[in-house]
Amino acid sequence: MREEEKLARDVYQTLATQWQMQVFSNIADSEQTHMDQIKCLLDGYGLADFATEEVGSFNNEELQNLYQELITNGAVSLNDALRVGALVEEVDIRDLDATLNVTQVPEIRVVYENLRSGSEKHLQAFVGTLAQLGETYTSQILDEAAVDTILTPLTQPAVFDIDTQTLHIPALRLSQEGNLLPLEETYQLELHLNEDGSTLQVINLERIAQ
Repeated sequence: MREEEKLARDVYQTLATQWQMQVFSNIADSEQTHMDQIKCLLDGYGLADFATEEVGSFNNEELQNLYQELITNGAVSLNDALRVGALVEEVDIRDLDATLNVTQVPEIRVVYENLRSGSEKHLQAFVGTLAQLGETYTSQILDEAAVDTILTPLTQPAVFDIDTQTLHIPALRLSQEGNLLPLEETYQLELHLNEDGSTLQVINLERIAQ
């Protein structure tokens, strides 16, 4: 699993350089955090770490071959690169689920559940960026219904509750200079509703440190 998280990091770093898209850089940083979390488990159990720091180099032959395939596919077009990112996250979710189904060790479950939550957010980020480019995403290896559930926040409409004067926004994505900001970040928005009630304007945006 540590090398699988490294696969994601290395693929995204490579695609970020090629396509100059912030979404790849942001998620690559997150994958490094995931690698570090797995390393803590390895150290805690006294297990050897076979992952190298060299980008694109893997001890696991299957992952080595997959890396070459992914960066080749991701070089075709930006849309293909984003689909590669989504595929990596689907693979991560599948493999994490397989482990979560067979282990009840608390510290392992905590880490793997955290990684799975991150993979869901990354999948949403890649699919959301594809949607901005006019492409509708379909699952690549996971069950379509499972992917639809993960992507549901991207399709639910905002609802303004008149009774409580509260705006419910299931999924709000922010972009800067054409790039979506990472889902892992938290922002505080101050909104102003115009006099006729037709438009909400952001009058203040502040990133909240995590």
